[in-house]
Amino acid sequence: MRFLVLGLDVDIGRLSGDSVHLKELAANLTKIGHEVSVILGASPETEALPAGFYYLKGKRVWSVIREVHLIARAVKPDVIYERRLSPKVGYSVSRLLGVPYFVEVNGIPEAERSILAGRRYEPSWFQIQARRNLLSRAKAVVAVSGSLRDVLVTSYRLDRSKVHVVPNGVDTELFRPMERAACRHELGLERDELILGFVGSLVPWQGVDIMIHTVSELRKARTSVRGVIVGDGPDRQRLEALVEAEALGGQVTFTGSVPYREVPRYIGSFDVALSLKPPMLPGSPLKVREYMSCARPVIASRETQYDFAIVEEAGGGVLVDSTNIREVATAVGELLSDGARRTEMGVRGRNYAVKHCSWRLTAERVAAACRG
Repeated sequence: MRFLVLGLDVDIGRLSGDSVHLKELAANLTKIGHEVSVILGASPETEALPAGFYYLKGKRVWSVIREVHLIARAVKPDVIYERRLSPKVGYSVSRLLGVPYFVEVNGIPEAERSILAGRRYEPSWFQIQARRNLLSRAKAVVAVSGSLRDVLVTSYRLDRSKVHVVPNGVDTELFRPMERAACRHELGLERDELILGFVGSLVPWQGVDIMIHTVSELRKARTSVRGVIVGDGPDRQRLEALVEAEALGGQVTFTGSVPYREVPRYIGSFDVALSLKPPMLPGSPLKVREYMSCARPVIASRETQYDFAIVEEAGGGVLVDSTNIREVATAVGELLSDGARRTEMGVRGRNYAVKHCSWRLTAERVAAACRG
């Protein structure tokens, strides 16, 4: 098939889940024999566009539709595949060309923006009806988690059979097991310290504050442990203030944003990797798959809308109530004190990631949804 993928809200020059997902999906659709063209909403400032990628110069909706239509006429797609909860461009170009369109939903962007602004998210009646009209006209909808499918079915009254769950993936060759001491030597970290690690954007729904409180609880119990936080974002200043308030200066390290290819080395330096998200939003976080693919045991949140069940399914870690700091600290402390258990969980997580979580498998599932 010839895919025209619309990533109109994605900046592939920025290290984020959506940019990783878009590039990996396009690359792996190509690897399994499909032709793929990708249109971005803006030119990345930090890297050259890969082959087959285009960016738009216009910003207004009708200007964007016109540009996408011209590119689509040139590449002659069999499928228009838009990554957006309101796929008005895909719908419009589909009608102009008579080509079916499909939609991928990775989250609820307005809900994320409302959380950042400290507001409650309540979509308007018009917004709900407009989205329902666009989504129901798509040939199929791809959701990255079962909980997100439930939101789409309930909120927009979609036929459940029309919504396919295709989770995020991981590059199992890049994210591979590495020797911990070597990783720490290269990163300038202490060889013998116990390290709790996190990788991701610093935003409120990542639960990094829960990690900081956990480090504090463990140190009060005289467990010598360091927190390493890899990433950057709008919540960093608040988190740094929390570190100071908990008297953890020197015990929690913020690395800032790092190159994507260096992320596996940081994960390789961890003893335990954390994803302690509060139950705010549905989704399929990349980081849990990356942790497991690097053979690091994972402690993640129980009873959220994220697809963290794979941690227990793999035997690659432990799920906890992230609202109960004592429970989190106990689980982390028990794992830190048992090196053999950590190693066993790491092996199980790696085996699961290789078998079930590759981006190639994600691409195959997306292609199957579009063929169907």
